[in-house]
Amino acid sequence: MKYLWILICLSIFPSIRCQRFQRRDHSLVPPYTGGWTTYGTTMISPSFVRLTADQKGSTAGISNIYPLHSRDWEVIIDFKVFGSKGTLFGDGFAFWYTDTPIKPGNALGAEVTFKGLGIFYDTYSNHNSGHGHDYPYVSCMVNNRSIAYDHDHDGNQTQLAGCHSSFRNKNHKTRTRITYSKNTLTVDMDVNHQNEWKNCISLGGVHLPTGYYLGISAATGDLTGKFNFVRLYTILT
Repeated sequence: MKYLWILICLSIFPSIRCQRFQRRDHSLVPPYTGGWTTYGTTMISPSFVRLTADQKGSTAGISNIYPLHSRDWEVIIDFKVFGSKGTLFGDGFAFWYTDTPIKPGNALGAEVTFKGLGIFYDTYSNHNSGHGHDYPYVSCMVNNRSIAYDHDHDGNQTQLAGCHSSFRNKNHKTRTRITYSKNTLTVDMDVNHQNEWKNCISLGGVHLPTGYYLGISAATGDLTGKFNFVRLYTILT
């Protein structure tokens, strides 16, 4: 019945999208078999991927081995950021769409100079003045390797947009949704995991080539935190 409806829809409305398709080769779901490569402290279990544990000075990453050739796409990530010591966690994690698979570095676990898109989920302010916003903080940066992400200033000098989001230390999973469509970048948050999305970033005039690679990285410094990921869905829009 499902496929019959798709055929009917396409025959009547050939110019309308009748269904959005999840790409399994660009998704990271249990049991996490194939299609992704890891580095650093990344640990893959049957039910989640842990990038960092409660250990200082950790760097980790996981990257899709297949380039994404769709012009418009959407990524939904179910994750959990928590720790066993106090209320401060560091440093954070990042989502990447870059021309090559990510490598270790100081931009929340990946290289500070990159070509493509970085979405930073920063859990602690390394620069205690001049921000004007609370933490955790979500920000975005588009780069062609001409500038470097400044970890000491939390990337504030190179961010295009951002927002505060209380995704840290919840008793449940939280979600983020990154959408790129018609040269517009949108980042939404669902911190209560109830399908109640709150817009964080909406930015037009963003030009990203096709054929880049998805990735997630994380890092801890003097402060620590556990960065767990349960699912990453990639949908062609």
